[in-house]
Amino acid sequence: MVFETVHPIDLHLIAAARVAKVLKRGYFIAEVQCNSPNPNVRFILHITSPFVLPLGFAVKHQVIFVPPTNENPEAFTWSAHIRKFGLIPLDLSVLPRVSRNVNHFQLSFNVRRMFLSFIYY
Repeated sequence: MVFETVHPIDLHLIAAARVAKVLKRGYFIAEVQCNSPNPNVRFILHITSPFVLPLGFAVKHQVIFVPPTNENPEAFTWSAHIRKFGLIPLDLSVLPRVSRNVNHFQLSFNVRRMFLSFIYY
């Protein structure tokens, strides 16, 4: 299954990703395969993660998109790519989602640190 996600290393990019392995309790290993300085990165996501994005998210919101490896960025379309390789798009409409409009921060809150862990294979 394929979807779009924020590139785990180059956070300013939206990249094409696929589900590499399904884990327990809603977790899965996602693999980003793209033409960027950090290709083929694997990391763990939960199905409710805000980083699991629908196909076409980057185009709709005019964000920099990095297509899959060996694809022309100017001519890339998800529909042609899915037909070419027989892929299945991740259907986000059936996934439980948490509201993304909730802001848990208040004035004077400080963000102390953030830890992102990745699995490299």
